Amino acid sequence: MKEWLMSYLVFSRKERTGIIVLVSLILSIWLLPEFFGKPEKITNEEQAAADSFVKSKAEGAALEVSRTFHLFSFDPNTISDADWEELGLNKKTISIIRNYLSKGGRFREPDDIKRIYGLTSGDAERLLPYIRIAGREGKTHIYYPNRSVKKDTLYYRAYTPKYYTQHPIQKTRVMIDINTADSTEWEALPGIGIKLAARIVKFREALGGFHHVEQVREVYGIDDSLFNRIRPALINSLGISRKVRINVWEVDSLDMHPYIQKHEAKAIVKYRSQHGRFNAADELGKINIFSSEWIERLKPYIDLD
Repeated sequence: MKEWLMSYLVFSRKERTGIIVLVSLILSIWLLPEFFGKPEKITNEEQAAADSFVKSKAEGAALEVSRTFHLFSFDPNTISDADWEELGLNKKTISIIRNYLSKGGRFREPDDIKRIYGLTSGDAERLLPYIRIAGREGKTHIYYPNRSVKKDTLYYRAYTPKYYTQHPIQKTRVMIDINTADSTEWEALPGIGIKLAARIVKFREALGGFHHVEQVREVYGIDDSLFNRIRPALINSLGISRKVRINVWEVDSLDMHPYIQKHEAKAIVKYRSQHGRFNAADELGKINIFSSEWIERLKPYIDLD
């Protein structure tokens, strides 16, 4: 009997190791609070201070929202950045709008604002009732040289739906002053889109103004067919506003004119340094690289002062 009892009280080496590990774990768990300390209780004063801080932040956020949004009637083509901010737009979205307009973009319809990247649908719906686009009422969208003003139906491509739709629109005759028209006015002509309108204005500014209507044909993207289509709508009332000072300008300045290339600018400056100032535009003919046709083309833009 005694031997049988002792067989149950004697542990193997593996069992003894397990017991030691178990006891060690129990002691470690029991002693942990002594080493790391017991969690401190939050006092009533500290809890009240925390609650007050959270409440003040929430009230501040609510006040910021109510202060930021101030709605008023506006034209998205002319509104300032400060006004956009007052309407509730963030600086990143405003920057996108400004970049769109600087590249010749234009808002023609209130719904166009929905196409702005970064503008939420909620913001767009909030702003739509307040959009007032100048000249939108009765604005010309297409040119009919032999028709009087009348109501008709025009099939035009919508901006958001990917299909053509019918829309009643007033058609009026358009006359474009080629030296004063901005990109929006150019877009009123058939076949002239946003990019081409911006290109026309940029070319005109580089020239210093159009000398005659035929120069519009020189703009990249305007072929003979398109030019002949818009030609009856083009007039020129002002002419050249800035000329080329061939006796003063250096190579870089001369090279900026569309009719003068880099090597031609260098030839002008070199001849001037060797022979003195030009007294007449025809003296450019003394430079071998210039043809009479090139000189005639540039002559209206030459300033001899």
